[in-house]
Amino acid sequence: MNLGAFVIFVALLGLSAVLFSDRVRHNTKRFISRNLQAHRFDYRREWMTFTERTSSLLDVRDLASTVVRRISETFSAPSVSLWLFDETRQEFSPGASTALTEAEMRAVRLSESGQKLLLEYLIEKRAPVDFGAASDEKALNVMKENPALFESGRVQVCAGLLSGQSLLGILTLGKRLSNESLAVEDLDLLNTLAVQSAGSLLNLRLSRQILKAKEAEAFQTLSAFFIH
Repeated sequence: MNLGAFVIFVALLGLSAVLFSDRVRHNTKRFISRNLQAHRFDYRREWMTFTERTSSLLDVRDLASTVVRRISETFSAPSVSLWLFDETRQEFSPGASTALTEAEMRAVRLSESGQKLLLEYLIEKRAPVDFGAASDEKALNVMKENPALFESGRVQVCAGLLSGQSLLGILTLGKRLSNESLAVEDLDLLNTLAVQSAGSLLNLRLSRQILKAKEAEAFQTLSAFFIH
């Protein structure tokens, strides 16, 4: 009898651990948000509006400015910034911001270890992370190692702009006007817009590389003509 009670007790402990794990709680909230609550956004309309405003842009800075303004409007977040990442130099550079000047963005310097932790975490998650509500050890370490980014109070949510396993940049959002955290539905929409932004940014980078290659080829052809 005692053995049976012990087995039941252990089973209940295991069930409690599963039910209250971060992953299960997140998936439960997402299911409720998607299926049992009224939708806060018209996803199709929001995505189409975002696409219309960004698809025709041919300059990276223009794209970055449009992205941060649109996301700021959508989520009522006054402080939205887009940081571009250069894999060759392994460093971030200012893209655009609704609250920070370019000089202020450049002043936010990440340590080598802090930057590495942030990049690895965003690539692992492949979804926006609300660091204001995060409690897992990795998220806490990311914040601890990047005080210049998080202690300003202007960064609460980070979304990686990903292409495969490559990070093209990050979007950061500060607190909303309502001081409410982003709900599951908000994070889903932000993820959709981040994916769209990453695709647009990648296309512009590839176009620039092709243009540079053509210019180099034309220069070599012209040089060969004069030499001969």
